[in-house]
Order: sequence, then structure tokens, then C-alpha cells
Amino acid sequence: SSEIVPGWEHWPQSEHGIYVDYKGFVWTGGNGQKDSRVLKFTQDGKFVMEIGGFAPYGTNGPGHDGGPDSHDTEYFNKPATMVVDPRTDELYVADGYGNRRVIVFDANTGEYKRHWGAYGNEPDEDDTYNDRRGGVDTDYDPNVVSQQFGRATHGVRVSRDGRVYVADRPNNRVQAFRTDGTYLSEGFIDRYALGFGSAFDVALSPDPEQRFIYTADGMNQRVVVLHRDTMRILTSFGRGGPYPGQMYAVHSIATDSRGNVYTGETLH
Repeated sequence: SSEIVPGWEHWPQSEHGIYVDYKGFVWTGGNGQKDSRVLKFTQDGKFVMEIGGFAPYGTNGPGHDGGPDSHDTEYFNKPATMVVDPRTDELYVADGYGNRRVIVFDANTGEYKRHWGAYGNEPDEDDTYNDRRGGVDTDYDPNVVSQQFGRATHGVRVSRDGRVYVADRPNNRVQAFRTDGTYLSEGFIDRYALGFGSAFDVALSPDPEQRFIYTADGMNQRVVVLHRDTMRILTSFGRGGPYPGQMYAVHSIATDSRGNVYTGETLH
């Protein structure tokens, strides 16, 4: 509700994801144990709107952690990142660390629009295969192509021609959709990666055709460049280390209008 001014009790337990939309509004989510909201501010910090709120968490909740599940249209469950489509003023949220979906809201009113899972499927909360991430995997099989997003649906971007790109971190892939959730294609970053996965976040090149996708590959400490039309890997750059130009668990990525690439790290 826009009438609520968020204090400490409304702020995420653990901030995750920050995005400035085409109107200059600042959005953020959270991946704390009970984070179930996305907040919208002006650039000087004035509160504008909260989508979600204090979700009921407990052992009887429908989600895997007792919180909101991937079919809840009011609350998020540890929302990771977000983006606004300037053509429609719709907010797309990668939801997230607790759920396994992309969910869409009106960026002005907070009204729920739609949501979907991997391949455009309905999210399946009973698919325990994708609950595995967080440490070193013991059950991950690179030859099994999961039909669901993992619980770390981690990055989302919308291209100028109306394609939605989702970083499915646990499953080491980026999937492309139409804005209505129709599945188009996918590209694997490193399908043999274990640990916490190789598809953390996505950004698009600023050329008119947006020919390239930049993917933060946290497990391999690099940035991977895909050809957007074919979803094939073209090249990569970066290597692991603590010094300038080196990376460790590269976690987020963005580009600017001049073609510069920016990365954020974690676990460092």
C-alpha cells in the first residue's frame, strides 16, 4: 500500500536486487528468510509503493519453507531481481529464492497481471529436484533438463522487441519468453556446473538490435556472452581472483548506453 511509509519493520531482512526504471524510480527486493515484498522509491529515497507485504510464514504455509508458494498472487517469496517494461509499464520480478517463477505486476498500481515457470509451464511446488541449491550438489545431473525453474530464479530482463530473459541459476541456463509467458528458447551457460550454478543474472547490449546477452557466471567467476537470436555462447571474459578485473562469485550484471559492463560480486 502506498499509504504505508516503510520503516525498519518493512525493510527487507536482506536486500537483493536494485533496479532503476525508465522513469527514474528505484526498485528493490530481498532474499531474507521472510522477505515477501518489493519496494519502489524515488531517487532521493521517498517511498512510493510496496507490492506484497508481510506474508504469513509457518509450517502450514503452502510454500516449501512455509511461506507463499509460486501460485500466490499477493506475496513474493524472496524476490531476487526486477525490471520494468517501458512499453507497458509492467514490472517483471524473478521470484526468486523461495519460489520458482516470473511474476508480472502493473508498475504504477501494483495490480497482479500473470506469472509462469520454466518453458512457460505452471510452477510445480512438488518438484523437489530443484530445491537442491545452496551448497555443493549431490544429486544434480547435467543430463536431466528440468521442466521447472530452480529455487533461485535469479535474473530477469526485457528486450526492446518484447522478449523476456530469465536467469535460471540452479539449472545453469537462460530462457527466453514472449511477454505473455510463451517459451521461445534457452541457452546453457555451463550445464555441468555444480555448487550454486552458472546463470546468476542477465543484461542486454545497448546496440539497436540488442544482439548480445551478458550473463553473470558466478560459479566459474566470469561473464559469458551469448548471441541473443541463437542463445549460443560467443565468448567469455574475466577470471577468478581478488584483484581489479578479477571476479569471485559474480552475482549481478548491468550495461549502460555506452556499452560498458558492470558486475557485482558476493561471497568475497
